[in-house]
Amino acid sequence: MSGTYKMTHRSAAAAILIGTSLTGLPTAVFAADGAGAPADGLAPKPDYTLEGGLAVSAAMGRGAWIFGGLEFGVRLFERLSLAALFDASFVHDPMEADCGDVYCPDSEYKVGARARFHVLPSFVIDPWVGLGGVARIDTGKLGTKGGFDAQVSLGADVRLGPFAFGPFGFLNEPLSRSDWPSGWQGQLGLGLRGAMDF
Repeated sequence: MSGTYKMTHRSAAAAILIGTSLTGLPTAVFAADGAGAPADGLAPKPDYTLEGGLAVSAAMGRGAWIFGGLEFGVRLFERLSLAALFDASFVHDPMEADCGDVYCPDSEYKVGARARFHVLPSFVIDPWVGLGGVARIDTGKLGTKGGFDAQVSLGADVRLGPFAFGPFGFLNEPLSRSDWPSGWQGQLGLGLRGAMDF
């Protein structure tokens, strides 16, 4: 075999190797720049879901009340959601013929948080159990009183796509003593809520 043939053979082999390397280079560069990313360029969907909603409820305890509420939270897991909530009364009956020296609030506000455990999160009707705490502010002619309540709630969501609505009930029990008149100082109520996922 002549020297010229050997040189030509080696040159061809080197050219093939160089060509193969150059052909693979764009693929490697593309992979480094985001191969495997969604074709539409959108980021992967996060593991959590944001939720926002409205509620209306009627309650008995420290008088009779009708509340309007707002809530905003996050669905951390399929069965667990956490939400901040705010309730404000817009109708109140002290259920006293004449309050006199007894403290009768005119308005009540609640700010707190609630965790909900979803029993059947994959079904259209999803029962849930909630546990939370709320800071309470009562205002009246004789001044302002505050307290902190533990809250237990039960409900069911009817879910249609990103929307959910349904009934709920709650029981609030004060965690600290106050100078309210004698009698039960808690609150028991029923309501309706509607929410949407973002």
